[in-house]
Amino acid sequence: MRPFLDVDASRWSATKINWAQWNIIPEGTATGNFRPTDYITRAELLGFLRRSAELLKAKLGRETVLSANKSAVKFSDVSGYNQQLTLQMSAYCGVASPLNEEGTNFAPNEPAKRDYTAAAILRTIKCVQNDYN
Repeated sequence: MRPFLDVDASRWSATKINWAQWNIIPEGTATGNFRPTDYITRAELLGFLRRSAELLKAKLGRETVLSANKSAVKFSDVSGYNQQLTLQMSAYCGVASPLNEEGTNFAPNEPAKRDYTAAAILRTIKCVQNDYN
């Protein structure tokens, strides 16, 4: 795997991005870039969190499958790959939740706001902890 083309080795976050590339976000963009200063979408965040949960479970010596532990939310504004991802992650401790925590819109292409990001990270960590106990 070659490093992302747009992550210079002198960048303050280069080692962290390289670690993430090898462990969580291997694909980057179609052009081989990471886009380190771009916003992350809600769908991209879910992908990172799913792979993070799988990595944490593997490090704990557990099966990496993210088993549903609640009813999945069928979001009205997602389809294809995003639909599969949001269904899985909504059933995994509610990591994927509706925009502003109400209704049935997920808004997969909207930037992930800090409040949603914090809530989704916390839900992911707690779910992995519960799987471990």
